[in-house]
Amino acid sequence: MAVFRLRDRTYSVWAHMSKYVTDFTNPFYKKHRDVAVIIPVTNSQSFKSAPHPLSVIYLFIIYLFINSLVICLQCFGTVG
Repeated sequence: MAVFRLRDRTYSVWAHMSKYVTDFTNPFYKKHRDVAVIIPVTNSQSFKSAPHPLSVIYLFIIYLFINSLVICLQCFGTVG
């Protein structure tokens, strides 16, 4: 079994990036010092309740079930 000593022969990507940091920085980036911090409104009145995503799926499944039930009843002549 050969010992490759991969750890000794592998160069760290972070050391490479810190050595050539100018190659990895965006020249068009401008750091704004006067950027305001966005503070969210957390009053209980500002929260809106949205339907649970699964409730829409459940309603669709119920709709399909009722629709197929009506079709079956029409086939047997029980619904006009």
